[in-house]
Amino acid sequence: MDAATHVTTRVMGTFGPLLSQALETGNAGELLVDPRLDKNFNEAEMFHMIQAAAACIRIRHPGDPG
Repeated sequence: MDAATHVTTRVMGTFGPLLSQALETGNAGELLVDPRLDKNFNEAEMFHMIQAAAACIRIRHPGDPG
């Protein structure tokens, strides 16, 4: 992670399992949320963002529509 920003430079494929785990367990705090937020975030909004991120990196299979 770049020390000056909240943007990670890790390969996106590594986040798939973390996103799935967060959605399954309902616990994103320890897995995905920047600890510098000190739990100062809207949890419902965070899970909307996790769902959006998961949809963006979901692996497409042959035969999937458009």
